[in-house]
Amino acid sequence: MADIEITTDQNVTISYVPASVIKRFAALALDVIIYALVVGILFIVLAALDVNPKWIFLCVVFPIVFFYSLAFEVFNNGQSIGKRAMQIRVVRLDGRKPTLIDYVMRWSFRVLDIYASLGGMAVLFISVSPRSQRLGDVLANTVVVESGKQERMNIYNLQNLEKELASYTPQFPQIIRLSEQDMLVVHEVLTRFRKFPNYAHRMALELTAKKIEHELNIRGPENKQLFLQILIKDYVRLSR
Repeated sequence: MADIEITTDQNVTISYVPASVIKRFAALALDVIIYALVVGILFIVLAALDVNPKWIFLCVVFPIVFFYSLAFEVFNNGQSIGKRAMQIRVVRLDGRKPTLIDYVMRWSFRVLDIYASLGGMAVLFISVSPRSQRLGDVLANTVVVESGKQERMNIYNLQNLEKELASYTPQFPQIIRLSEQDMLVVHEVLTRFRKFPNYAHRMALELTAKKIEHELNIRGPENKQLFLQILIKDYVRLSR
């Protein structure tokens, strides 16, 4: 399966492996088991309290089954519990963070992709699509990718700093407002600039630094490479 190259807002190209059909359906199966257990437990508890079964369905069963995947993907960086367990997640093909509209678009086509066709349409689209997208992904401009291998490697590199940061005092505590995925992009920008110190990667580094300064309302040193290195140290120290 060919890798998918996605270019972020910082002009950094990151390669992802498309999630396989097996992993995607394994994630779906785990999610079904989880919300079936939750619904079952709540149903038993509410039935014991003599709550009308119709209200149990309308207020408990329907919202959990219907909105489970959407809610988790929106609030958990493109991952339901099943996706997280299988180390896959939803990303946008243009490198930006998926919006609520993107998640709603792909979620709304689950009825056709998965439920109405018993998964047949999803399997067909994923199999023939060059980016392994189901119909909902195509319309939302998203794709489900494997996140585990790449992110474990980068997080491991960041965690190697922990020992030397034991007595380190962070210079920019505002950095904790960024996500771990944001810091992985920063790490990727630095890594590419060290390997290929050309004009394009220098500009990517400068743009990344300026965007962070603007977003966090901070002012870093003139040496933007040093600035990003400091931010990574600060983030690791504050988040571990």
